[in-house]
Amino acid sequence: MYSSLKLYQFWVLVGWSMVFGIIVLSLYPVPDVGIDLPSDKLLHLVAYFSIMGWFVQLYGGVTRVYYGIGFVVLGIVLELLQGLTSYRMLEVLDMVANGGGVVLAYLVGISGFDQLLARLERALFTS
Repeated sequence: MYSSLKLYQFWVLVGWSMVFGIIVLSLYPVPDVGIDLPSDKLLHLVAYFSIMGWFVQLYGGVTRVYYGIGFVVLGIVLELLQGLTSYRMLEVLDMVANGGGVVLAYLVGISGFDQLLARLERALFTS
């Protein structure tokens, strides 16, 4: 079904690149750039919404559920790993924001917005 995308392998590579980016950014020391954000929870929500929203475009059915569970677990594990470092902090509300992004993207996907990549491909490849 979803693997009928013409650029399926490319879209999968992009998705896993996004996941890798979140892993790196979650564990890399944050430089002090002199900007105080009131809360980074929105960033967590958007990051996990983005990866789940991407994979919702690629997979359906139970596979989509497994990805959702995997991304929630990823968010929890990364927060636990941050707590083991001397330069990051474990924050339970970050875990909640991560999970919220996954759930929100899943709900958006089952609401009919899971064909965006297919529409993009039709626009690109239809003469």
